[in-house]
Amino acid sequence: MFVPLESGHVGFAGWYFIGLLAFITWASLRSRRRIASMPKLPSRTRHFISTMVMLVLLFTLAVLVARADQITLFPRVMPTPLQAIAGLATALVLAAGMQPMWRRAVAQGDRRIYLFSPSDAREKALWTGVSLCAAIAEETAYRGVLYVLFLTLTQSAWAAAVLGAAIFAGNHAMQSLRSMVIIFFFSLVFQALALWTGALYVGMLVHFVYDVIAGLTYSRLVREMGYRAEGAPRAVAAPTPAGG
Repeated sequence: MFVPLESGHVGFAGWYFIGLLAFITWASLRSRRRIASMPKLPSRTRHFISTMVMLVLLFTLAVLVARADQITLFPRVMPTPLQAIAGLATALVLAAGMQPMWRRAVAQGDRRIYLFSPSDAREKALWTGVSLCAAIAEETAYRGVLYVLFLTLTQSAWAAAVLGAAIFAGNHAMQSLRSMVIIFFFSLVFQALALWTGALYVGMLVHFVYDVIAGLTYSRLVREMGYRAEGAPRAVAAPTPAGG
């Protein structure tokens, strides 16, 4: 699966895909500025639903590009029990490491936390949907299609992983610079899992579990620490989930 394209070059579909993801970085930067200046944040329900729609569109496009360039995305290689356990352990370790940063972000009142902290059963169900869509769509697009495209261009696994991680982090530019650095590191971890297991499935599992934990942790901290998203915009750096 993780081999250069048979044609030896990236075609129109592949270049379009790379260009689109680069454009998303620019759009994410604009969203960051817009959210920072908004007098009132959007409905979480609307935000969760629109995020899922965008992720489904990203997944669909990634699949179409993969078909155009004959990239195998979902091989019949199931993870071994050891790989699945290692994946779950990775998700728990990453989430445990982020706990102090999540708590600090809530304590500082970063208004962006509002968009990642479901408050009731309905919002938590939607957040789980967002986490699932992010795990499938982003692993497919970045650790699958984008990695193979960059591998074809550079002929280097390291370069392909780093370039893919850089674009993945850039596509989360709505978050803080610190968060983007962390997301860059997470992307490399997910790519390593994909290369180790020979498929995207374990990375999807890790991505999903981590994002669910992040949202539920924010939800708990917001409730316990009396966080309120209302009020004037505040420019505070906050580490936020990797999928979304």
